[in-house]
Amino acid sequence: MISIHAIGETGNEEQFHDVAYIRLFLPLKYLCEKEKFKLTTGKTFAGFENKDIYFIQRSWSKNINTNSVKAFLKIIRSGKKKLIYEIDDNLLDNPDISSEKKMVIRCLAGNADVVIVSTLALKKRLEFLNKNITVIPNFMDLNVINMKRDKQNKNNKIIIGYMGTSTHQKDFKMIKLPLMKIINKYKSKISFELIGAIENESEIRSLANTKIHNRGAINDYFSFWRWMNDNCFWDIGIAPLKNDEFTKCKSDIKYLDYSALGMAGVYSKHPSYEYNIKHKETGLLADNTCEAWQSALEELICNENLRNSIKLKARNDLMQNRILQNNTDLWLKVIK
Repeated sequence: MISIHAIGETGNEEQFHDVAYIRLFLPLKYLCEKEKFKLTTGKTFAGFENKDIYFIQRSWSKNINTNSVKAFLKIIRSGKKKLIYEIDDNLLDNPDISSEKKMVIRCLAGNADVVIVSTLALKKRLEFLNKNITVIPNFMDLNVINMKRDKQNKNNKIIIGYMGTSTHQKDFKMIKLPLMKIINKYKSKISFELIGAIENESEIRSLANTKIHNRGAINDYFSFWRWMNDNCFWDIGIAPLKNDEFTKCKSDIKYLDYSALGMAGVYSKHPSYEYNIKHKETGLLADNTCEAWQSALEELICNENLRNSIKLKARNDLMQNRILQNNTDLWLKVIK
């Protein structure tokens, strides 16, 4: 029986990032249940030196450096093991990533037997390191989509929501003005809710009818989604994204999140979203201008039929094309 050990990326608090579940742990779990592979997961390879295949993700962890990676590569090469490297973001062009971490990424990607990426653009960006790259887009776990809400929405207003990590602070600033104008114009009709995306809450003090959600110490992927289902009753989700060297390789994961939560989304007219989202069918695509974003938000606020139609079609698209359990063969092909 083939044995696989998957090492997901951890953050500063040594907790697995959500992407470790989305693109590594859960796909391999469902695949191994079907194919009868033996799977172990963790933060290190120590104690798991006898595996056949190792999956390593992104920059591994804050404690990993190039010397650690070289020692790991020496061990698996001496045992004729296989290395599969997974990365879903253009971290090489992320200004917030240290040069040492970028060296770790280059070392892992350059020495992997195969690299898995989330977009074609990211594949092209990394081909100078490794010619054997496979694109596997993001998928949504059916168990997340089917979660039941334990609470009810008591807000009669149309709720606009946005969630993201602090790396999206520049994206949020880009649409702050049109958002402010929309909230002021429809103050009695709408409210705005935010999860993450900003480091300084003073950024949104000028926005009326605004609520900042604090997810607290929730660090498990499924616990986060249970929390989302019970706390976020958004009608409209927004996904602004600046177009630069770092972002052009990003995926459409916000589209999956918003579709799973049952909302209509407004997305930047950006390569990450243009490929999969059909304008005015599964979402609205807006140029990165104040006028375009204000117009798109206003259209969804005032047109309930369009809003409901987009919710339904986006959900159907998700169920038909982007379910994780139906696409584990993509990981199987890489392993074979």
